[in-house]
Amino acid sequence: MHQSVLARMVKLRILGKSPAGAYLRLNEWIWNHLPHSLTTLPPLRAHGNLLHSLVRTSIARRQYFGTYFFRNRPQLELIRRLSNQRAIGSTLKMAFLGCSNGAEVYSILWTIRSGRPDLKVIAHAVDISKEILEVAQKGAYSFRAPELVEAPIFARMNGDELQDMFDVDGARGKN
Repeated sequence: MHQSVLARMVKLRILGKSPAGAYLRLNEWIWNHLPHSLTTLPPLRAHGNLLHSLVRTSIARRQYFGTYFFRNRPQLELIRRLSNQRAIGSTLKMAFLGCSNGAEVYSILWTIRSGRPDLKVIAHAVDISKEILEVAQKGAYSFRAPELVEAPIFARMNGDELQDMFDVDGARGKN
């Protein structure tokens, strides 16, 4: 179905409510109760594509930047063990794709450097969002209101890690 027709359907209001919302909820319930063998039939797949298009036009989409320092401790421990296998004074090159605000990048680099200060670490980090990449490049994070991130990014750190990893300046931590 043409996008402008879908957009008009979404904007339609009856008694202040969009009938598209009720239509989507009803179809979601039906779809979840249909046997898988029926949902793969071409007419139902076409209807599913229509529903998907309707959802995409009715929802304001935005990127989610939620991440944490020390988010995945088992991963950090594995990285620590792997870095210990490197020769003394060797170079370790790393690439981070989708680095978000840099919390995980800094967590990994801190883990490596705290265990192996002799390693020369070369890290390259990229993200699709220019705004969040600027936050990561600054390496300064607010304790009160994380920039562009709707998550408590320091929640998984203990006090010693916070002091070791950051120069704490009142309401900000600077890497």
